[in-house]
Amino acid sequence: MSQYTRPDEKVFAQSAKTGEVESFPDVERGWGVAFEQSDGIPPMEWFNGLGKRTDESIRYLLQKGVSDWSATEDYPLNAYVQHKNKMWVAVRANINEQPLMSSAWVQTALTIEEIKRLIPDVPVKSVNGKLNHVVLNAQDVGSFERSKNLADADSVMVRKNLGLGSAALRDVGVANNQLMQVGAFGLGNQQTQYTNVTTANNLLTTGFYFVASTVKDIPKLNDSYILVHVGVNTVYQDLTVANSGEKFSRIKRGNSWSNWQLVITDVNSFAITTPVGVPMPWPNINPPSGWLKCNGASFDKNRFPLLAKAYPAGALPDLRGEFIRGWDDGRGVDEARGILTDQNDAMQKITGYFRSIDRNYDWIGGSAYLHSRWSTSIKSGSGDGWGTNVMFDSSREVRTAEETRPRNIAFLYIVRAA
Repeated sequence: MSQYTRPDEKVFAQSAKTGEVESFPDVERGWGVAFEQSDGIPPMEWFNGLGKRTDESIRYLLQKGVSDWSATEDYPLNAYVQHKNKMWVAVRANINEQPLMSSAWVQTALTIEEIKRLIPDVPVKSVNGKLNHVVLNAQDVGSFERSKNLADADSVMVRKNLGLGSAALRDVGVANNQLMQVGAFGLGNQQTQYTNVTTANNLLTTGFYFVASTVKDIPKLNDSYILVHVGVNTVYQDLTVANSGEKFSRIKRGNSWSNWQLVITDVNSFAITTPVGVPMPWPNINPPSGWLKCNGASFDKNRFPLLAKAYPAGALPDLRGEFIRGWDDGRGVDEARGILTDQNDAMQKITGYFRSIDRNYDWIGGSAYLHSRWSTSIKSGSGDGWGTNVMFDSSREVRTAEETRPRNIAFLYIVRAA
C-alpha cells in the first residue's frame, strides 16, 4: 500500500491578484460551457477558480476530519457528521433531516469523554448485601472471577440471558473436545446425518451431507459431499466428488431440479471451456491428463463416447506436420472436399512463353514444353542449331524447399478426450 506524504497547507491561487480568479460558470455542466462562452478556449481565471475550489475542499476536510452536517447533502446509511459540537451517524439514508431533530441520526462518540456521556448512570440497587451505588469487586460477584468464568452461575439462565440457546460453546481446534457438536450450523457426520439417504433429491434441509456412490441423482458414481442451503422456495446444492475434487452445482425451484453443472475452477477451466474433439496447439511433447495427441491413432469409442461423436470413425486426424484449413462449406474457394479430408501441397500455376531461334527442340524439359513452331527466315539448311537454352531456378531469388509453406512455429496438436 502506498504511503503518501501530506502536502503543504497552501491553497491554489490563494494569492491571486484581483480579477485573476473567477468562479466556474456552470460546475454541473462542466467544460461544455467553454464552447458557448469562450469559443472553446477557457480563460485562466476559470482554472484558478476550479483549483482554488478543490484545494479549499481538501483543506476543509483535513482541518475538520469529519464534515459538518448540511441540509442539502444526500447522506447514505452509516454516514458520519458533526452538528452542534456532537458526532452523529446516519441509521438510514436521508436528506435535510437535522440531527437531534430526526430519527435518521443517532449520537456517536470519538473520545472517552463522549463515550462516558453516552452511557446512562444506572444505579446498582443491591449486590452481595451492598445497597445503592456500589463498586463491584470480584468477590462480590463470583461468576465474574477469572478462575470461575461463570462456572458457579446457573448455566441455563446464563444461556438464556446471553441469547445462546443450545449453541455449542466449545473451542474450535484440532484437539479432542475442541470441535463443534454434531449438528451445529447444520454440519454433521456420516454416521448420524445421512442415514437412509437414497437420492440426493431428498436432501432438502440446510446442512453438509456425505453421500455414497450408490445414492441416486448425483452427477458421478463416486462418494461425494453435498452442501445444502435452503432459501425462499429454493434449494441450492453444491457437490464435491471425494476422489477427483470436481465440483458441481444445481438448484431446485418449485418441484423441478436443474441439471448438475460442473463448476469452473482454476484447475479445470481449460478443460471445461474447450469442447471435446477440438484440436488445440500444445507447447509440450506430451499432452496433459485427459487429452490425446492428434497423431492418426484409433481410440476406444466406448471409453470416449463424446470424442466418438466428433470422430465417428474412431480415429483422430493425423495433424503432425500439417496445417488446418477451414472447410469450404459451399463458399466455392476450396470446392469438392468433405470435412476431415486431407489435401496435398500445391503451388498456384504460373504460365508464360518466349521464342527461341532453334531447329532442335529436344532440350526442352521440366516445366517448359513445345507449344508451337515458327519460321525465322534467317538461314536455310539443316543442322544449324544455334540458339539459347533458358533455365528457370526460383532458388536464385527466394527461399526454396521440398514443399510450399508459410512461416510457422511447431506445436503439438491435441484434443480433449472426455
